[in-house]
Amino acid sequence: MLGAFFSVASLERVAQLLQLSEEEAEDALAAACVEGMLWLRMDRVKRTVSFKKTEPAEKVLTNWTGFGA
Repeated sequence: MLGAFFSVASLERVAQLLQLSEEEAEDALAAACVEGMLWLRMDRVKRTVSFKKTEPAEKVLTNWTGFGA
């Protein structure tokens, strides 16, 4: 559900929305990711969570050039 509203969010904000501590939110997000419930990338140094799945470079270039259409 969070991925529908955010592409990138701070771990602090995600914890607030989930009404958990940052540590609990980090554990809950990691567990949901491992179970396949959602896709995310967590940057533990910057304390950010990215919910947007990146595309391979070839696909981005193909879409950009219009040769994939």
